[in-house]
Amino acid sequence: MQNTIELILENYVHSSQNESFTQNPTQHLLTRALRKQIEETASINTQQYYVKGSAGQANWAAIPWAAVFDREITTTATKGFGIVYLFCKDMSGVYLSINQGYDFYYKKYRTAAALDKIKLIGSHLRNKLRSDSTNFPLEEIDLKISSNDDLGVGYEAGNIIAKYYPGNSIPPNNVLVSDLRELMGIFSEMKAFIPKKDDDLSSWVEHISTIATTGIEEDDGEFQPTIQTETPQEFVDEPVERPSQSSSSSSSTYRRNPQKAANALWNADYKCEYDPTHKTFTSKSSGNSFVEAHHLIPMSEQTNYEKSLDVEANIVALCPNCHRKVHLATDEEAQEINNFLLNARHDRLVQVGLRSNGNN
Repeated sequence: MQNTIELILENYVHSSQNESFTQNPTQHLLTRALRKQIEETASINTQQYYVKGSAGQANWAAIPWAAVFDREITTTATKGFGIVYLFCKDMSGVYLSINQGYDFYYKKYRTAAALDKIKLIGSHLRNKLRSDSTNFPLEEIDLKISSNDDLGVGYEAGNIIAKYYPGNSIPPNNVLVSDLRELMGIFSEMKAFIPKKDDDLSSWVEHISTIATTGIEEDDGEFQPTIQTETPQEFVDEPVERPSQSSSSSSSTYRRNPQKAANALWNADYKCEYDPTHKTFTSKSSGNSFVEAHHLIPMSEQTNYEKSLDVEANIVALCPNCHRKVHLATDEEAQEINNFLLNARHDRLVQVGLRSNGNN
């Protein structure tokens, strides 16, 4: 693998600029030699994974690549998610990346919207990962392409996590294999919350986009009814250490405790804390007026706080309409509610270590 990658980096620019594409030795380094070496050196189970290298289709590609596709997810670079070696256009180095098929986004949304959408999905998936990815620290990659290279820009935007190998220091095979196997392990975790090959990718992207842009938790439809079945308990507002990351596949990195939410709703006397005159209906599970739990500082921000966000002081009761308004209304309308609630909760948030006395 090491020698073949070095040969590609050394010869690709000259070959692509001066030689025929068909039956070219440099093209074969990608489509045959590197593909075979990845399979054999990394002991790839080809029943589960499909390894492919590409220097283009009939013409030289600006960004050649070699990929390891999980057959349950995709077998093509145009759609879905996979592990890919992406060679910089100037052959200054190569990235090992978990990436997305940009062609799908481009055909559905066109350039500007496609780039926004693929970046949003990448950020969402990156935040969901709980595996140690410190060996793959790059959220952004630079393939040395021009701004009008749509496919290259798509590769850059589609990166989820990556690491870079400079052309003058490609590591030996044992390091390359270790890195690849580690990234395959991280990808195995990601499989739990990405669509399979035959799933409706378009609907999934729209669903995740709504979650990512509104802040509504992916499992909120299950979480809110669960709260109604919990028996409220007395509590004291005090700081709680930040919890460990959850192993569940919910959209938040940290699991929400329905008991904490039930305590908060009880403390609010099952009334909307933005406007207590808002009437709802009687919950058949609890026998109380139905209100929903809303985290003022969202759980997605937990990594920025030393103290737990999943505490009663940070959970407010809202009628379903106000809860949706916070997430789905215009920025101006949503901010009006948030500011009101944050001001009302300021002292309690200070007490649990989520605000200082200087915060407004």
